[in-house]
Amino acid sequence: MPLVPSLPKTVEEEGVSLVNIWSHALRNQKDEGGSPLVRSEPGPKTILAPSPFLMMNLVPQDAAHPLYSNKYADLRTEFLLDYMLEADVSPDDPKMAEEEGLTVPNLFGKSITFRKDADGKVSIEGQAVEDSKKLSDGLVVYQLPGFLFDHRERVREAFELLQKETPRYGPMGRPLNMPMPPMKPPQ
Repeated sequence: MPLVPSLPKTVEEEGVSLVNIWSHALRNQKDEGGSPLVRSEPGPKTILAPSPFLMMNLVPQDAAHPLYSNKYADLRTEFLLDYMLEADVSPDDPKMAEEEGLTVPNLFGKSITFRKDADGKVSIEGQAVEDSKKLSDGLVVYQLPGFLFDHRERVREAFELLQKETPRYGPMGRPLNMPMPPMKPPQ
């Protein structure tokens, strides 16, 4: 499995929707001895960011999240790398307006196609871009209204499996399947 690249400071400061999962992936990207693993290949020059609202509601907020579980580290890595491109893709690239559009690989190796319609509106993999901006370090960020590929479904499946394994807790923080301690009679 490829490694997640370092998190650029500008992306963190901008508050891109992937920042929390990206930071978590880096904290947990370690070798068998517990030493941090660092990606030697270049990091992204273009980031495709799903809507923050969608990221926040990918799974119920009061439940275990598979993208934060080390059991699903491969899913987390693929999820993140699918939204990162090594190529610097400018919204002004004239190839986007051509019939076949501009196709570039993401950091996971999948093809991503950018297109621009007659009104100059950019779409990525058929999704109309909500916003795009160039950060101070030159990184380009595109805000998407949805997820790419089958991420929502795959995270949902992982979530359902994780729910079956995760103990449930009552309102006082006690596992629901844990027996209550014996009651002492009043004195």
